[in-house]
Amino acid sequence: MRLKDKIAVVTGAGSGIGRETALRFAREGARVLAVDRKAESAASTQQEIRAAGGQALGMRGDISSPEDMAALGQTVRREFGRADVLVNNAGVGFHRAFLETALEDFERVIRINLTGTFLCSQTIARIMAEQGG
Repeated sequence: MRLKDKIAVVTGAGSGIGRETALRFAREGARVLAVDRKAESAASTQQEIRAAGGQALGMRGDISSPEDMAALGQTVRREFGRADVLVNNAGVGFHRAFLETALEDFERVIRINLTGTFLCSQTIARIMAEQGG
């Protein structure tokens, strides 16, 4: 229970590493906000954590959307009152030869992996700063 009473926000929590991180944090005692761009995936992670006796809330959110990140901040404040941990796990990639890569694909990766990480970090950092962290 190394994370007892901590609030952890995990992005990309609907599958893969994000989902496993959210589950592990919950097993360690954290209350988890599982964020994923697919609402059903976030809800599935929430349900799995709760079924195991943990505390979680799943929410749909696209980290590359300023509006979604504003909603994330509002949800953290309303539901938890603070944030202690951010796992900025959401990201995308593609497997295609460089010369076959469309600019739109490249820009999508930049928008999610860089801009999205910036927006999400800034949102949660504001909350952490407000609480003196």
